[in-house]
Amino acid sequence: MASIFSKATWLITCVAGFPMLFLSCATHASEDGIGVEERDFQSVFDIVGTVRISGTPSVPLFTASVQAVSNKFVLFTDYLANKIILYTRDTSRLIAWGKQGANPGELEVPQSGRILDEARLVINDVGNRRFQVFDTSGTFLWLIPAAGQNESFFLGVDGGEPRLWTSGRAPCIGGAGTCLLHELDEYGARLRSIVNIDQRRDLVSSWAVEMDSVHNFYVMNRLSRVLEIYNVSGRRLRRQELKVPDWVELEKSEVVKLRKRSDGSLAKLLSEKHHTEIGALYCAGDALVLEVLQVNHDGPSTWKVEVYVYDIDSLDLVAFTRDAPGRLRMSTSGSLMFVQEEEADYGEVAINIARLKRSS
Repeated sequence: MASIFSKATWLITCVAGFPMLFLSCATHASEDGIGVEERDFQSVFDIVGTVRISGTPSVPLFTASVQAVSNKFVLFTDYLANKIILYTRDTSRLIAWGKQGANPGELEVPQSGRILDEARLVINDVGNRRFQVFDTSGTFLWLIPAAGQNESFFLGVDGGEPRLWTSGRAPCIGGAGTCLLHELDEYGARLRSIVNIDQRRDLVSSWAVEMDSVHNFYVMNRLSRVLEIYNVSGRRLRRQELKVPDWVELEKSEVVKLRKRSDGSLAKLLSEKHHTEIGALYCAGDALVLEVLQVNHDGPSTWKVEVYVYDIDSLDLVAFTRDAPGRLRMSTSGSLMFVQEEEADYGEVAINIARLKRSS
């Protein structure tokens, strides 16, 4: 498939003298030796729409984080309040449910979530080491036990059927060893595992995973620039270090804290003083979009989001910006979004729907 960022396109547009996406016809290298100059956000992305959601006295958004956006809903988790918050886009209705605990429907540090077929929500109940499924009214449906360490999840589509793929160090299904990626049906039955990581020190605890439209997996250690691509059978197709500017030094400094569970026991949490890491990666058409987070928790928390855009075929860096207006997310329909928290009486969130600029 031809890419909008392909080298052939670069050559044709430079020879013809037409303007090119992100690039000029000059061929000099940037100061960092990567051949691509830094751009401001507006020259890399167009904002094509904004969804604003304001908290209320009964449903504040001060500590809530956007986890998923679909055509009908915006899903938040609030790990401090142990609540799930759902916003209905056509009615502007905001509801919340949940309380701390270990019983079905109760939560312990919910940290992420997904919207399944506009009717069900899958929540990563981290503190209880399980996933929980709710309907969009907040009714608890069923539990899916986590099988491994640091297990998180994302939705993939395989053969037209929704599948819940989890990523985490768990026993390989139907084989020996430890695998990274696991396919589940909607009720949590484990169907298969791929990517054996028994001998992998670089995928011990922290990684980012994305699935593209042809069911290939993109895997990165959050503290590494190396990208690996696997097909759905687990065969590695490619391993390549992504080019980023010299100033991006991926690192993390952590402090151990304790949190009391509802039963009185203590759960160990890692609180980060500062970190620079891969936040997320998304396949957006013919581009791979990488989010790099620079966060400082030493005093009042401050953060900065950098975004790097790569040609999905060549993996060449074609654009980057260091002034993104918020955390990068992708909707269930494949739209890129930047989520921006704003000051308001009960908290407010602006979801900026973005589009990569194309060549003219």
